Amino acid sequence: MEEIDLYLESGLPAGQRMEKDLAHERGLLHRAVAVWLQDEEGRLILQRRSESKLFAPNLLDISFAGHLRAGENAAEAILREAQEELGLSLDLCALQYLFSCRDRFDGGPHLIENEIVDLYLYKTPIRPQDCSFADGEVSGLTALPWREIQALWRKKDPSLVPYEAQFAFLFQLLEREPSLGGLKP
Repeated sequence: MEEIDLYLESGLPAGQRMEKDLAHERGLLHRAVAVWLQDEEGRLILQRRSESKLFAPNLLDISFAGHLRAGENAAEAILREAQEELGLSLDLCALQYLFSCRDRFDGGPHLIENEIVDLYLYKTPIRPQDCSFADGEVSGLTALPWREIQALWRKKDPSLVPYEAQFAFLFQLLEREPSLGGLKP
């Protein structure tokens, strides 16, 4: 049973913890992290979610992401999720904070995602072949220039996880700084 901290609508801690599945069922506000990795050619790496995932099985998603466990900070969650999902040990000094945003969507029966997400870019290139998928959450990786991902998002491609705020803010940022962190448009 994984517990997460709950937050008030103001974004401040509510001082309460709850089992993650129950918080999702009730649509209660919590925190998450999401990290975009880039490959050696400056493309963003997307993960293909495992078919066993409750939310968005088999869809393309951000490189890796996850909820902050109760009492955990963003850096701890990033290191844990990178290891769990992709078998990677990251250097926190190579992380570039991009922004935080609020995202809420209905992920199906008993899953209302309501989170404050901190998004990061990992500035050190990763080779997808160096990743492993031991925990079964990820079935593969693919790398695309960010403009191709933007095109998928704009046309609401059903192969892409439907994050509205996260993608909207990311692409606004990249429109202003197209080669942020060495990314290729």
